[in-house]
Amino acid sequence: MLRLDKFHPIISGNKWFKSRYYLEDAKLKRCDTIVTFGGAFSNHIVATSFACKENNLKSIGIIRGEEPQQLSHTLQAAKAFGMELLFIERSVYKTKQIPNIYQNTATYIIPEGGYGKLGCQGSATIYHLCFWYRNYNCRLNRIVFASSKNYRH
Repeated sequence: MLRLDKFHPIISGNKWFKSRYYLEDAKLKRCDTIVTFGGAFSNHIVATSFACKENNLKSIGIIRGEEPQQLSHTLQAAKAFGMELLFIERSVYKTKQIPNIYQNTATYIIPEGGYGKLGCQGSATIYHLCFWYRNYNCRLNRIVFASSKNYRH
């Protein structure tokens, strides 16, 4: 069984795959700051903060909602990895507007959850990893992807 949740202790699951091309693109464009969005319990926020620390990039998390008296364990970890947390009202958060102070050529924006074209391209590499795993490690009968998102029809 290929366990993506064991792939990395902090950037686990599909987070590493979704962020890899964004980080490469940011470095190619010589950006020094990553800005992304998430909630108080967002694994994307903590994964991005760690990835930025490892790549010597400044990270800013735009967090949905008011700042709580006690940060969630996720936000505590993101802050420990050097992420600056900016809390904004939920109604403003919905617009995904970047505050003016962060709108410059050295800032790179990663969409909430790592979604978008580059995130999708990174996630697609999971498929190739499954076939590498099949060819070199074991026989696969099924490929199953678990998701924490609740999609409604």
